[in-house]
Amino acid sequence: MENTKNKQISKNFDIGIAFLRVILCFLVIIHHCYRYESATPTWVIIIRKFEYFSFHVRTFFLMSFYYFYRTLLSFNCKKIYERYRRLLIPYIIWPIVFWLLNNLLIRTNPNLKLNYSAWFLRQQLLYGGYLIQSYWYLWDTFIITALFIIIVYILRKHYLFICFILGISSFILQYSGMNYRIFEKYRMELKRYSFGRIFDMIPCAVAGVAIGDTGVINLLKRHQIKTVIICIYLIYFSVNFGAFNSSKGFDFSGLKSYLVSICLFFGFAMFPYKIIKNKNQNQKIINIIKHITGYTAGVYYLHEPIFKILVNYIEEKKIKTIIGNILIYLFCY
Repeated sequence: MENTKNKQISKNFDIGIAFLRVILCFLVIIHHCYRYESATPTWVIIIRKFEYFSFHVRTFFLMSFYYFYRTLLSFNCKKIYERYRRLLIPYIIWPIVFWLLNNLLIRTNPNLKLNYSAWFLRQQLLYGGYLIQSYWYLWDTFIITALFIIIVYILRKHYLFICFILGISSFILQYSGMNYRIFEKYRMELKRYSFGRIFDMIPCAVAGVAIGDTGVINLLKRHQIKTVIICIYLIYFSVNFGAFNSSKGFDFSGLKSYLVSICLFFGFAMFPYKIIKNKNQNQKIINIIKHITGYTAGVYYLHEPIFKILVNYIEEKKIKTIIGNILIYLFCY
């Protein structure tokens, strides 16, 4: 099945997806580190109006499982271990570094807004919230990756169907309000930053695996311009069609952001591999793009702790601007 031409993920570097990661990562920074005022640029207001900020992490999740599907199906233990190692190292190391640094800085100046006790670090490592709130993404990735591995191991021939049922069940839990009612009673780090969002992210993981398994990207690349136009239309339709709104949840529920995430992924995946015809010069350009776009994971891991430190030394209104957010991105890079 995996040897057929249409079911292979291209070994070429995905330029469009690389640029999409940069854009989404910057949107994450804006979401966490930007102050909305009367002088807010129009393009930021438009982005906020269409709730694009609920799409970035879901699209990251989709991409993560799209590239993981081959490892999942081959059940390559070495690569599975490597995936967890790449997730666990930043999940453990950076919160500890941030906590130690904040304790060092607070001793030099007790007035700093960095007074995090050992309790914060413990909660962070257990649930992925509180100290660095955005690390819930890593925590949920641990859980859903393990869930998919178990499904493939037990039901290898029917895994995609089971994943599809799991995705549908997740939407039912979202729209029925059951997911919210189940986890709302727990503490913030449990309901919002870990368990509560698992069923928000499962459909994205299912989409990533399904896109990889079916080889639909290679089919769509035969009609690149049409695909991009359709994706743009579907994004506009999705964000303006009220029927896609979900019940009360944990910020990432509903079909709206799910459909937009898929369209963004398909649209940017249509970017051609060959920028210019000259093979050597094309490869040089590709290498430059790889270098520019290759550290989005590090930016995601570090932007929040760096922001929390900088606001103690630089006037907050200067940091919470587009220029300030760009500087945070570059500093993390």
